[in-house]
Amino acid sequence: MATKIFIIVDGSEIRVSIPFDYKDVCRDIRGRRWDDASKQWIWPIGKAREVADALRMVGCIVKNVGPTAASSPSTPSSTDWAEALFRQVGCGEGQKVYRRLSATLHPDVGGDGRLQQQLNDGWRRCCGGGR
Repeated sequence: MATKIFIIVDGSEIRVSIPFDYKDVCRDIRGRRWDDASKQWIWPIGKAREVADALRMVGCIVKNVGPTAASSPSTPSSTDWAEALFRQVGCGEGQKVYRRLSATLHPDVGGDGRLQQQLNDGWRRCCGGGR
């Protein structure tokens, strides 16, 4: 089964959480930085297509969350990425996605509380999730 990777648009950057097995793919793409707090690779938004193509070449299923980076210069509001995520995957699959992202984003595990709150808000609005 192919690994699903979500490219999250966050303002002028993209953020990608990947399994450890794919770290070398990310290291080969210039302009990246590692955010230890959120455990995510970060690139300027203009690199979204290159990142997605590289991950697809190694067999990943890549989903963009938010506007398509290469075609949209606008900056999404802080919760657009989470709403777009749950609309894309649907509420059934969304619960699994919510749990997996929470395992990385939640402040109790060293994640980014702001991103976790955006995830929570998007989950509530799209799927009526209570948590």
